[in-house]
Amino acid sequence: MPSLPLKSKLPPGWLAVGLMATMILLPGRGVAQSAAAQGALLSAEGHVEFSPQRAAWAAAITNQLLKPQDRLRTLAASRAMVQLVDLGRVRVDERTTLEILAPRHSKSKGTLDLKAGAMYFFTRDRPREFEIQTPQALAATRGTEFLVSLEPDGRELFVVYDGEVELTNNLGGVVVLPGEQGIVAPGQPPRKTAVIEARRIVQWWLYYPAVLNPEELSLSPAQRAMLTNSLAAYQQGDLLNALREYPAGRNAENEDERIFHAALLLSVGQVTQAEALLTETNSNVPAARALRLMMDTVQMREAVPLTDPQTAAEWLANSYALQARYDLPAALVAARKAAVIAPDFGFASARVAELEFSFGRRHDASTALNRALSLSPRNAQAWALKGFLFSAQRDWPSAAGAFETAIALDPALGNAWLGRGLLKIRGGDREGGRADLQTGVALEPNRSVLRSYLGKAFDHARDDHNAARELDLAKQLDAEDPTPWLYSALILRQQLRYNEAVTDLEKSSRLNDNRQVYRSRLLLDQDQAVRSASLATIYRAAGMEEVSVREAARAVTFDYANYSAHQFLAESYDALRDPTQFNLRYDIVWFSELLLSRMLSPVGGGNLSQNISQQEYTRLFAQDPMGFSSSTEYRSDGQVRELATHFGTVDKFSYALDLDYQHNDGVRPNNELDRLIWHTTAKYELGPQSSLFLFTRYQDYKSGDNFQYYDPTATRRDLEIFGITNAPIIRTDFTFEEYQKPVVLIGLHHEWAPGVHTLLLGGRLENEQIFTHAATPQLILSRDGNTVVGQSSELFNVNHRNEYEIYSFELNQIFQSDRQLLVVGGRYQNGTFKARDRITLVNTNLSSFFDLSGPVNVRADFERISGYGYYTLELLRNLHVTAGLAYDRITQPVNYRYSPIAAGSSTEDQLSPKAALVWSFRPEVTLRGVYTRSLEGASADENYRLEPAQLAGFSQTFRTLIPESVAGSVSGPKHETAGAALDLAFKTRTYLSLQGEYLTSEVHREIGVFDYSGGFPPPPPITTSTMRESLEYEEPSVSVTVNQLLSDYWSLGAQYRFARSVLNTTLPEIPISLNPGARRTEEADLHQARLFLLLNHPSGFFARAESLWFHQENRGYTPALPGDDFFQHNLYVGYRLKRQRAEISLAVLNLADTDYRLNPLNAYSELPRERVFLVRLKMNF
Repeated sequence: MPSLPLKSKLPPGWLAVGLMATMILLPGRGVAQSAAAQGALLSAEGHVEFSPQRAAWAAAITNQLLKPQDRLRTLAASRAMVQLVDLGRVRVDERTTLEILAPRHSKSKGTLDLKAGAMYFFTRDRPREFEIQTPQALAATRGTEFLVSLEPDGRELFVVYDGEVELTNNLGGVVVLPGEQGIVAPGQPPRKTAVIEARRIVQWWLYYPAVLNPEELSLSPAQRAMLTNSLAAYQQGDLLNALREYPAGRNAENEDERIFHAALLLSVGQVTQAEALLTETNSNVPAARALRLMMDTVQMREAVPLTDPQTAAEWLANSYALQARYDLPAALVAARKAAVIAPDFGFASARVAELEFSFGRRHDASTALNRALSLSPRNAQAWALKGFLFSAQRDWPSAAGAFETAIALDPALGNAWLGRGLLKIRGGDREGGRADLQTGVALEPNRSVLRSYLGKAFDHARDDHNAARELDLAKQLDAEDPTPWLYSALILRQQLRYNEAVTDLEKSSRLNDNRQVYRSRLLLDQDQAVRSASLATIYRAAGMEEVSVREAARAVTFDYANYSAHQFLAESYDALRDPTQFNLRYDIVWFSELLLSRMLSPVGGGNLSQNISQQEYTRLFAQDPMGFSSSTEYRSDGQVRELATHFGTVDKFSYALDLDYQHNDGVRPNNELDRLIWHTTAKYELGPQSSLFLFTRYQDYKSGDNFQYYDPTATRRDLEIFGITNAPIIRTDFTFEEYQKPVVLIGLHHEWAPGVHTLLLGGRLENEQIFTHAATPQLILSRDGNTVVGQSSELFNVNHRNEYEIYSFELNQIFQSDRQLLVVGGRYQNGTFKARDRITLVNTNLSSFFDLSGPVNVRADFERISGYGYYTLELLRNLHVTAGLAYDRITQPVNYRYSPIAAGSSTEDQLSPKAALVWSFRPEVTLRGVYTRSLEGASADENYRLEPAQLAGFSQTFRTLIPESVAGSVSGPKHETAGAALDLAFKTRTYLSLQGEYLTSEVHREIGVFDYSGGFPPPPPITTSTMRESLEYEEPSVSVTVNQLLSDYWSLGAQYRFARSVLNTTLPEIPISLNPGARRTEEADLHQARLFLLLNHPSGFFARAESLWFHQENRGYTPALPGDDFFQHNLYVGYRLKRQRAEISLAVLNLADTDYRLNPLNAYSELPRERVFLVRLKMNF
């Protein structure tokens, strides 16, 4: 489908649209349907007259109903807009006369009789709803968009942009298609040709901003006296009234008056007359130079900025020309220069406000705008911009008033109709908003962005056909504009056409920098972040989880302060977490990204829920919704999971209430789990740039033995020395409980300027753990002074409880500019750990040898002092280099976990360097690299942080790297990470990633033991003590991931990963001669491969087949642990409603009923040990 023949890259006021229209919403109201009304006069510019029932002509009144035999005409330098029943719009040029005729037949809603002039017809109604009658032909419309012009030579032109027009007369007929024009000459049948005169015939609908400063015009006192009313109206910003007050039939007395008259004619699209006046003037006159430059800019001719501007008008025209050349900073400088030269020139101040807004500087924009409106209170463009500024402040009534004022002042201003339409949709008036948007498109049909929003409005109304039509036209109008591709992708996602959505969104990302005509470089990076974040969700829907994580990380790189980027990255890491929350490797990076997202997001700007993915709940238009979401999952092995959320926004307050419940019957003895987590998240807008954040977390966790075991059916050999044989390795008498009642966080966010954010987070962290274990061996060391000369063990029953209360405070400052990012901050945490240990001997006959005088209670202080700084510089385009440094000093308990516990605290500190690189030197190639060191905390205290937790898509912080099933929980681990990756994305929709990573963890801790000093009681010779244990862990890994979008429905993926886990355990106080296991190295190599085939059909049906392969080899174990090699196959089928409103899926996991033996030294997600049937139901309201 060919494009409209003329596009404007520089519609005035588009800056505000590009920045703020996404914050408000669409609807529209059809013509009030009286018995015979076929339409109504929507707006009038200049002199428009109405003749009821072919009676005498009189001045037309806006909203006048049009019935059969009513006539409407525009006089010279006048225009009008007619709204037809339902969705039709007719834009009427000057000197045009039309009459409403009765419907010709039952399937037609009416006929327009065009007697003279020109009109542009725009409708999205059903075929043949309207017909156009001209002196020589009849045009039957079929859901079309076309222009009709009755030429002075008697010819009639019908130019079709969309749909088709059946053009007939008594000599023949022809069907005119998009990109063609029908021609009807007197006495000839209709014929058609390619469009060849489009630029000339559409000049009258372009919008030209005012640039002339009347004070700079050389007008005599007599001229000024004659033009007093016109000049006053111009100074007030009312261009239409200025033209209306210009004396009819007056011949300009000099060049500057002709230039002024030409500028007034441009305000109503009379380009031909304006150009005729300009040809009579000296082209070197400053006012003429300014006006010609503006016309060249709007008409996309070669607009060369003036090299020697002297007047405010020239500087203002230069501002528009520089913007068209993608130089927004220079455009702003030029606008400011105009405002300085002519401080009372309201249009110059309005232009400064518009450009300040393009940089996201709302305060500066508001200051300049208030100045502009004080000088020119009837400037419609300024009022429209004020509406968008009010919308940015969520002052919806004031915004609506501003848009209404703008429409009243200039009904041909597309931005004003856009703004009002968006507000109507926000208020729930979908039809009214859509009607306003359609009016905006009819007023300025060459504006790609207006069509993009209209397409979104049609999608909002579930009109897929017209949504696609508008976005296709938007793409054709401006092939370099990324906006319609973005909206198209989001709509395709809602229509479950994920592969097509990937294609469109990748196209939008490639075109992103073309918006620099409207946006500052910083805001362009924010736009790219939105695209990358959206891509991440669509990649995940298409089955490409690894690609999703990489794209989400790229989004954070493009714009660190973009809350959506952090949100989608958090979701990507959430997919890697252990559902039972036993293994906590990715908990820090997940929650840190989530916190940043919540802190940075505006009220109502995103869903605050932790349970709902933004992929599942993304609205194309912002509203103040309330909703409910639920996800229920049941597995045949006794696992049940329920996620439920209620969320909403009320004015300046947003909230989400999240429930996460899980119950596992367990697949082996004492493997059950019951977990209940409740989150409350809320935000309140304190002001336009400030918000308050509240988060609470309640947890009730109870389980048996959920540790991972190589062989859950094995027996324990370490108990045989106590006469216990065939005891299962599973601890059937182990219980674990954990409570948080509750964790409370309060945050404050203030945005000082675009890219400059202050985040303050404070909170009370609380946790309680209780576990019991019967008949557990405890180490007894025989010492000769400080030397261990012997060891033995004895069985004890352990009843342990620990809790902490920590107060945390963090200040985080973000400075972000076009090519630089600085993140600095500090964190201070202070609190107390308490532990209570009751241990009793299984063999009570030995009680006199042990000092077990009741429960042991210890109390230890905790303190953390951290400071950090991260500096990122874009050295070259798309080459981001990060250098950082962090200092941590942690005082934490010596041993509050491992019985017998001990009092006291120890202190460690570390200076940790950071470095990262992201280089996309070609659109399809990205290199990533990272090196970091870090010192972690004592427990979950590390989760609650604003310091960056990942760099270049690599996590730099972990709760623990050493699997908990091997080493238990650890405190104060020191981590070192190094990684490199090559990511490729080919035009064949093939995605390849090669990644290598090297992780190390070092832990030095005290564990509880008993010391035997020799002799016999009394007193008891065996007392509680501690022993040093050192753990050194390293994990090199390499992975290769390939994904392929096969068609619009199918996708294929394969991944191979090799990881080697090496754990060196040292008990430095025990000689190797006494216990060889005091110095041991254990290794496990794990090869993993995954292959999947996914079908996502637009009907809602989806299916997935995947095969998993594992191969493990173990070394350093006594007795040896044989390796394992096995496959598991999974099948999924399901159905989802469009817009992710509901989804049901069925699955068979471990289709071949394969059990396995995997060493937990390699981190892996728990796999089913038998064939499992799964059903999942999701609902979003």
